[in-house]
Amino acid sequence: MAGAELPLRFQPFSSSVDVSFWQELGVRKLHAWKLDARPRPIAGFFAAAPHPRLPSTLAVRRESFVPAAAAAGAVADVDDDEAAVVAAAAATAAPHEVVVPGVVINVNTAEEFKSIDKKALLAEAGGRIWRAIGAEARGDGSDGGAGGASGEGAADVVDALVDPAQLARFVLVSFADLKNHRFVYWFGFPALAPAPAPTLAAPPAPLSA
Repeated sequence: MAGAELPLRFQPFSSSVDVSFWQELGVRKLHAWKLDARPRPIAGFFAAAPHPRLPSTLAVRRESFVPAAAAAGAVADVDDDEAAVVAAAAATAAPHEVVVPGVVINVNTAEEFKSIDKKALLAEAGGRIWRAIGAEARGDGSDGGAGGASGEGAADVVDALVDPAQLARFVLVSFADLKNHRFVYWFGFPALAPAPAPTLAAPPAPLSA
């Protein structure tokens, strides 16, 4: 098969949640979020698989949240700034990790978790990726007619050429049953699927040292 006929494929991510993530989420729900279930920015730590037959991993842990700027251990609701969240996480990342932006939506009941429109959440995250790709070409940060219900303005669009991590956005929906120490969650990793499907100009090749 000629190189130009090879379809572009995306490697699926494997999610990993450290127990410290749930500990921190529980503290924030009790002391800051309470019943507020709006999307909150978090950071994920992406690590490429060491072997081609293993999946690459996107992990979340305590450092996925921006540190709470409060005295005496109290938790302040200071975690609504995506740039601050990503910057704080990047300061803790290992050399082999790439920090990527995401959102967590922590619903209040198991019924909400089951009924939430996960397809719409993926479409919204995919819309932000699309706008990030087109930001440089448009030069104005507008969405260029792309779909999505996030409602961000021009100032919220980050050019993917400036920050390639914008291409790896993710969504995490969770329900925290704190009384029974039980957590239910769902990860979504949006990927663009343009038509016609893009093809490779040449076969894949290993990166040289």
